[in-house]
Amino acid sequence: MKKRCFTLAGLLILLGAAWLLHSAGRLETENSAPEKQIELAETTVRGYKDGRLLWSLQSRYIWSALNIDHAVVENIYNGKLYDNGRLLLDELSARKVQANAPQERLQADKGFRAVLRRGGQQPVNIWGEQLNYSAASKKSTLQKKILVVDRGTRINASKAEIDHATQQLFFGRDTILARPDTTLTAEELTVDLQRDIFTARGKAHLTREAEQTTNELRRVKTLISADTLQADVSSDFAQMTLSGNVLIQQAGKQAAGRSALYNEKENLIHLYDGEYTQEENNAVVKAQKIIVDIAAEKFTAAGAAEAAILLPRKE
Repeated sequence: MKKRCFTLAGLLILLGAAWLLHSAGRLETENSAPEKQIELAETTVRGYKDGRLLWSLQSRYIWSALNIDHAVVENIYNGKLYDNGRLLLDELSARKVQANAPQERLQADKGFRAVLRRGGQQPVNIWGEQLNYSAASKKSTLQKKILVVDRGTRINASKAEIDHATQQLFFGRDTILARPDTTLTAEELTVDLQRDIFTARGKAHLTREAEQTTNELRRVKTLISADTLQADVSSDFAQMTLSGNVLIQQAGKQAAGRSALYNEKENLIHLYDGEYTQEENNAVVKAQKIIVDIAAEKFTAAGAAEAAILLPRKE
């Protein structure tokens, strides 16, 4: 009986040791890098779903632990992303891309650059750290150190989304949009690529820098704020519409109103139902319309107007 107990205990020890060895081997396999099953160099890989071309990537090196549908593509120098034959992103270059054709997803990491196509219009150049493209939702998410350049407009942000179906870009609150001598910030920014219109919502702040011309130096900058600002930039000079708590400030002068129109070419702002104040002479002017000449640093009341001068009190 005693011998039988010893034999059973020995068997249990052997089984336990075998289990430990198996577990250690499994743990080592799980923690180690995936084994490469496919390697390709200097080639082009294309992803398809139901016969539809999703992307085409020219690369220095491609490998996969599964099959070519789950490929890791390194050093991409000419990538193209499609939607039903329509070219969306072109000239994609990136250090590393993970492609998953069955899930219709592609992820670029460690820095990328691409050209966003939009029909017959001039393309938009995009840089960033990460790009996640979903062919199923027709959207791309961009993250970290994003720069979007569209002719004379530059947009810096940490996060953005491209809706390829509607050709719109969406940016968050840390976004800075810059045009020559002009900077815009807001809580939200939407860019309509088809109509060349951008819309800033929530604490929109526009700064017009002092301008140096051949004749004179414009001494001060102009600060403009509103709840919503919409700008048409389809031409060389923007046409802007501002609404909600509009405030225009220059050194010692400011005007407030419910809405305004800004012509970037003429440097004029037409402010409606506004009030103009000037620190120098304590003047307050209320008018149906106040015209702000940014270049001349001049505020003019038009239409029905009411003026008041506040005299200083004697001590």
